[in-house]
Amino acid sequence: MRRKEPHGGSLAGQPLSKEQGRNCRKAADYRCASVGLQVETVSSSQDVHRVVLDSNVVLGLFWFQDPHLSRLAMALETGQLHWCITAQMCDELLHVMTRGDLAPSMDGAVAQDAAIRAERVMAEVERLSQLVPLATSLATPRCTDPQDQMFIDLALGLGAKWLFSRDKAVLKLNRKAFALRGCSIISPQDWRP
Repeated sequence: MRRKEPHGGSLAGQPLSKEQGRNCRKAADYRCASVGLQVETVSSSQDVHRVVLDSNVVLGLFWFQDPHLSRLAMALETGQLHWCITAQMCDELLHVMTRGDLAPSMDGAVAQDAAIRAERVMAEVERLSQLVPLATSLATPRCTDPQDQMFIDLALGLGAKWLFSRDKAVLKLNRKAFALRGCSIISPQDWRP
C-alpha cells in the first residue's frame, strides 16, 4: 500500500510501514463494513463540482425515479457533479428504505419488493457516489433537525458547491452556508447547471 496525498505531498508515493498500512485498511474496513463501499480521497481539482445529496433526494432519484430530478440524474451520470457520501449517510438511507415507511403494508410480497428496490438504490449509490470520511466544519450552522446535521457538516466541511435537499429545515440554512463556505443549499428541482 502506498501513501495517497493531495497536491503531490512530500510523502506521496512512498510505501507505508506494515503497521500504517494495517491501520489504514482497518479504518477503511470499519467505515465501509455496513455498505460495502470503498473509501477514496476527494479530488481537489477546481473543475470538479462536489455535491452532497440528502436522503430524500436520493430516494427521489432512485426509489421513486422522480422525473423532476432528471437534470440532476444526468449530471451525476455524466460526472458533471461529484457526489460525496459518508458511511453514516449510507446507513441512514438503508435504514429509511427498510423500516417500512416507503411500503406501508409490508406483507411478504411487498417486503420482498422493497428489499429488491433497496438493493437497487444502494447499487446506484455505490456506482455514482464517492464514499468519503466524515468532514466537519467548525463554523457549521446548526439544523433544527439533528438527523440532517450530517449533510450540512459534510457539505461545508468538504467545500461542496451544492447541498441538494427537499427538507425545509435544511433549505433555510442556505444563506448562512453560502456566506460561510460558498455552498448553496437548494432543492434539486431549482438547480440549473
